[in-house]
Amino acid sequence: MYLHRPRLLRALQEGLPEGVLVHAPAGFGKTLLLKSFAEAKGLPYRRDWSPEPGCYDLRKPPPEVLPGQVVAARQARLPALHRLGPEDLAFTPEEVGELARRLGKRELAGPVHALFGGWPHLTRRALERGEAAWTPELRAFLEGLLPPLDLRPFLLPLPEAAFRQAGFGEAVEALLAQALAQGVPLRLLPALAAYLEATHPLPPEETARRLLEAALALGAWEEALEAAGRYGGGLLLWTLERAGRPLLEGGKVEAFFRHAERVAHPSPRLRLLLALGHRMRGELDRGLAVLEGFPEEDPALLAEALLARGTLLGLKGAHGEAEGVFSQGVALGETPLRARFLTSRGAARIRLGRYREAAEDLEEALFLSRKERLKEVEALALHNLAIARHHLGELAEAVRLYREVLPLKTAPLSRAYTLLSLGEALSYLGRFLEAKRTLFRAREEAWASGDYRAMGYTLLNLADLYREAGLPEAEGLYREAEAHLEKAHDPYALGLVHLGLARLGAKGSLERARAFFQEGGSPGELAEWHLVAGRLCGRPEHFEEALRLAEKAGAGRLLLLARLELFLKAPSPGEAKALAREVLKAGFQDFWLWERAFPLPLLAFEAGEEGLLEALLAGVGWLRVRSLKALEARTEEGPLPLPSRKELLLLLLLWRRKALEAEALARLLFPGSKNPKKRLQVAVHHLREALDPDLVRLEGEAYRAYLPPGVWWDARVKESLLRWARRLSLPQAQARVEEALPGRFSPRAYLTDP
Repeated sequence: MYLHRPRLLRALQEGLPEGVLVHAPAGFGKTLLLKSFAEAKGLPYRRDWSPEPGCYDLRKPPPEVLPGQVVAARQARLPALHRLGPEDLAFTPEEVGELARRLGKRELAGPVHALFGGWPHLTRRALERGEAAWTPELRAFLEGLLPPLDLRPFLLPLPEAAFRQAGFGEAVEALLAQALAQGVPLRLLPALAAYLEATHPLPPEETARRLLEAALALGAWEEALEAAGRYGGGLLLWTLERAGRPLLEGGKVEAFFRHAERVAHPSPRLRLLLALGHRMRGELDRGLAVLEGFPEEDPALLAEALLARGTLLGLKGAHGEAEGVFSQGVALGETPLRARFLTSRGAARIRLGRYREAAEDLEEALFLSRKERLKEVEALALHNLAIARHHLGELAEAVRLYREVLPLKTAPLSRAYTLLSLGEALSYLGRFLEAKRTLFRAREEAWASGDYRAMGYTLLNLADLYREAGLPEAEGLYREAEAHLEKAHDPYALGLVHLGLARLGAKGSLERARAFFQEGGSPGELAEWHLVAGRLCGRPEHFEEALRLAEKAGAGRLLLLARLELFLKAPSPGEAKALAREVLKAGFQDFWLWERAFPLPLLAFEAGEEGLLEALLAGVGWLRVRSLKALEARTEEGPLPLPSRKELLLLLLLWRRKALEAEALARLLFPGSKNPKKRLQVAVHHLREALDPDLVRLEGEAYRAYLPPGVWWDARVKESLLRWARRLSLPQAQARVEEALPGRFSPRAYLTDP
């Protein structure tokens, strides 16, 4: 063998005295190994088995391996304490390199090991004779081992299970029985494939088709395509039509195109797959070009083509065209894709700002998907219906639908979109902490998906939430969202980013937002732009335009906001009565706690509509704090978990004064303590645990507490209502506020220890 391999001699020595079975196909050097071991250890070397200790080289396995014996056979049919198999006997890459160096063929070491997998006999011969002798050497050696079988099917690189399933089980067993593959890992057998390539033609197409069907049934998509690729033409097309979609859905886009490029004239079914592949590559125009002139003979394929075309148009931002294509699909009647067409048309109508029509489509899509048990379509219809309800201003219903759809979502990307929409709806309902937790979950899912658009939208919604709370991170979040959304090429979302920045006072952002909305927005987004522009410049014509656009879009929340802004420009009791009823009915609790909107409940009360003012006086929002008669704070789940009233008093002092030096606070709250600063730190820790770390901070030497949206504090609400009642000369409303919220907040009353 030209090589001394002490590792094998050591392995044999370690196996004694229990006994060792050495098994491998012919040409693995079993005989030479046993002879050299017997000579080195002074053991007898024999070819016939006996129960005596010694080294035996047998054609068939013995009945048993006894203590002290070393037995070599081609098949491994005996249990033994110690075994050396083909993996052990095969040359390692280093050993092939050493043998090649000795033979002066160092450059052949890599190719020879790759071809023969370390099969010792074939490796030596190939290195001795060079590349030209490889195929004849294989033929001479392997034909002496192989049974008289039709080996042509084994030219196809398919899993062993496919041959068994297709009816070639006997041939597989015969190969195994000859020990060509018995116990030999497949990496040691590339020589068989090389031999077959050189000596046998491909099997007939009918045989290949039978094997390909078996491979496809096993889910061996890539192996089936590799095998079909050896034929090309119709057989490759047939295989690609069946393996293409699972390959694409498994993320193997480039593998799909590598095979698809070999098909000269794609069929309609393959054109659909090509469109999906181009969509996954982001090549939207190429996907649309593939679908041009799609034949109409097969209604089912035509429906799939319309769905694919509409989806591509929607991704391009051409929502009007997409809606038209989806409407063609709906007009086809009762097809298996009707629920998908309605769902997709509903999504397009949402982007066009036609929320009421979208909701009607999605209600029908939801009914059909549940009837036909289409879970994926049901999840999409539920999600889009929630978005439509969201824009219509039916936020409580939207929250319910988002929560209903979440268990149906498994992929990180789809979960991210549902969570970020849920977070936005919760923030509009004034539920700050719940919205923040939801958006943080959305951010985790978006990052897991790697989708720029999802990451950008999540950061955008978080920035809006932080801005409403007055938190300083808002601008940084907007800038981070902008970077992701620029990569996603989403003008609509970029418009929302700059609208948020404009609210923070960023120069030029208001006009940039308008430009983005004109490029990729809907009447709803433009209505929101006019609302922000009106607040920033104080011109009522912006609110009038917002009202017109919101009515056109059917955007319930924006419509109420526009009416509220126009009302605040010229408040009157008559209009306040009807508007207060609508605000109360809509349940937008974030509206109720805007101090600038307090003229509405006060004027409505004077006009005889008491509901909105009474709700405000009774307490609304996710956190309700009382400090006029007793000191308490409750969330929707129950009392805020604080160990003493000192923590809550600290929070109220900070809310009232914005920021207070830590040392002064410590002396004020804990005057008799030995270590007031430490007690203050503990109190702040309790507050952060009970409330939220973002809302109570140490900034330099001072503590600051941020008052987030959705917090009702009786003293603050009373002060604001009374200020507006005096300014508007509303004595009855003023008296009602004093009656409902008597007293005033006096921190000194709570400074003594409880």
